[in-house]
Amino acid sequence: MQLFPIRDLRRLVRLGQFRGRLFGLALGLALLETWFSLWVPLLTRDLIEGEGIRTPLLVRMALALVAQALAAGLCHFVLGVLGANLVYNIRRVLTQHMLRLPVPFFDQHRSGELVSRVVADTDNLKSVLADHLVPFLSGLVLMLGSIVVLGYLDWKMTMVLLAAVLIAFIAMVPVAVQLNRIGKDTQSAAAQFSGRLTEVFREIRLVKAYNAVHMEGQKAAEGVGQLRNWGIQTAKVQALMSPLVSIVLMGAMVVILGYGALRVQQGSLALGEWVAFLFYLFHIVVPMVQFSVFYGEIQTASGAVERICQFLDLPGETQPEEIQTVKPKGDLVFDQVHFQYADQAVLSDVSLTVPSGKITALVGPSGAGKTTLFHLISRFYSSQSGKLRCGDQDIADIELHTWRSQLGLVPQEAPLLSGSVRENLCYGSDRAVSDKELWAVLEAAHADFVRDLPHGLDSPVGERGLSLSGGQRQRLAIARALLRDPRFLLLDEATSQLDAESEHHVQAALSQIMQGRTTLVIAHRLTTVMHADQIVVLEKGKIMGIGTHQELLASNQRYRNLVEHQLQAEPCIT
Repeated sequence: MQLFPIRDLRRLVRLGQFRGRLFGLALGLALLETWFSLWVPLLTRDLIEGEGIRTPLLVRMALALVAQALAAGLCHFVLGVLGANLVYNIRRVLTQHMLRLPVPFFDQHRSGELVSRVVADTDNLKSVLADHLVPFLSGLVLMLGSIVVLGYLDWKMTMVLLAAVLIAFIAMVPVAVQLNRIGKDTQSAAAQFSGRLTEVFREIRLVKAYNAVHMEGQKAAEGVGQLRNWGIQTAKVQALMSPLVSIVLMGAMVVILGYGALRVQQGSLALGEWVAFLFYLFHIVVPMVQFSVFYGEIQTASGAVERICQFLDLPGETQPEEIQTVKPKGDLVFDQVHFQYADQAVLSDVSLTVPSGKITALVGPSGAGKTTLFHLISRFYSSQSGKLRCGDQDIADIELHTWRSQLGLVPQEAPLLSGSVRENLCYGSDRAVSDKELWAVLEAAHADFVRDLPHGLDSPVGERGLSLSGGQRQRLAIARALLRDPRFLLLDEATSQLDAESEHHVQAALSQIMQGRTTLVIAHRLTTVMHADQIVVLEKGKIMGIGTHQELLASNQRYRNLVEHQLQAEPCIT
């Protein structure tokens, strides 16, 4: 059984740009500290065995202690720099890679769990490589050096000590394997708990509105309880390991101390050598304790290393070998497109032409596949069969950044990020945007309310934009899409959050902005799409009719049914 994924560790060391020279400096300082640690007991022996207090010897001892402390402090600082750089590089690469993963990956993983992987797992790796590896190596050198000196001082007592160390090591192996399994399970439970708690905090208004505080509290208690149970399991194993090691080592120390005291009484061992022997014994016992801590850290980091590499092995959004970076032109054509989520078919044999520069409306009941069409256009997902073309080009052959730069997407629930109005409007823009441009798109989206905010364009919108009303967030999302000056405008219930007056103004603005753009509109209120150049009726992932409002009223029963359901609420539909 491999207790640590060495190959994955080497990969992350390279990925983190682990600085070998800096590590060598830290190791050199640690070895220098070890050298002085080995020298001090011999100076103590000479001091005890000498006649009277000798100043030169005291000076050498003081210098050795000061040099040891300085080397330890510098080593700690260098390791801190090394660990900070390592974590920075790995987190940077890991975060960038995860952002490039396709949307289905995020459908399958909780955001809190992913954050835990980026933060907690990299911290565990840093703890091993920067905080514990050098002390482990220096402790190993200190222990081996102490054994060599002890063998020189008295080989009989040294053999007793080595026997104790060997017995302790053999006893630790099966317990350490158990610690490895528990460590991985504990980290998995912690990530799941973090993911659930992140969701709850993000949707705290839902939790409170539906009186789910008690229910979520119970679920949180269950998650914390699992962590507690794993903690208890770890404590049980460590409770077995620690006394076992302690009994063996303390038993050996008692034997060595007693044997050494007897040798001193018999005159076969000098008092100074016995005191030096006790110092070296301490230099062996302390690293043994450090080794057990280091091993526990290794087992914790083992799972972290494997999980990080698993994420890095996932393929990101790929590009074809020969990509087209020319801005796409022409009609948008769905050619026998089939798509399904897991085993559930959402689109079946969809063939549709969206004329360039025209307005195409998608109508139909919920679950008909309207939003899925938008997802395919945005290349969030890929169809299982069929092609989606822009003119004569398969959109899969167009460079992804180039393609998405031509899209202006306004979803039903307008997403905003924490920050200012300006930051949200300019989100994703790779050019400098003037205030004049910002106010122009805000006016076009009927978002004049920004002028009344305390700091105008620099006013904060709050987490997820919750300091604004739903209609205000929607208008900012429309303005953000307009700022991109997109060739394709995708409006998914873009006016659903607006009051009647605001909707009237925004529809008037959109009617002007849509001119010359290929526009797709999803709307349940048919008054918003009845003037579209063509209306596509979808039901259960299939196209049930295409035409203008009047054509569909005359020839398509399903469309007439949709109109009739809204006649009472919107009697102007004719």
